[in-house]
Amino acid sequence: MKYPRSIVTEKGRRDSYLYAKHSNMKYRCFNKQCKIYKYYGGRGVGIENWLLDFDNYVDYLIEILPKGKTIEDMQTLNWSIDRIDNDRNYERGNLQWSSKVHQSRNRRKPKNNTSGYRGVSWNKANK
Repeated sequence: MKYPRSIVTEKGRRDSYLYAKHSNMKYRCFNKQCKIYKYYGGRGVGIENWLLDFDNYVDYLIEILPKGKTIEDMQTLNWSIDRIDNDRNYERGNLQWSSKVHQSRNRRKPKNNTSGYRGVSWNKANK
């Protein structure tokens, strides 16, 4: 498949927006030297084998683009790929394009959560 210039630049894939996203995803999941590995590969988050291939990754990201949007639009808006369920892998059906605001809200529950819901906490002062 021939991709738009923003995906594969004249210098090659390594300088492209999506290549960086793809590389960082693999780095977080597989490289124990990564500072945030413990939140990804260290928790068992992996990547479906077919997504390890850059061409497959790009094809899937194009497939899940919001209606009427392009990769260039998403880059301009500074949107990136987000896992819908943070306890699942990078896999078909669990990826979406998201804004930074949406991603900041899409977090797993803290370990000390006893309510079962995100954002709900017990305030001892208000017994």
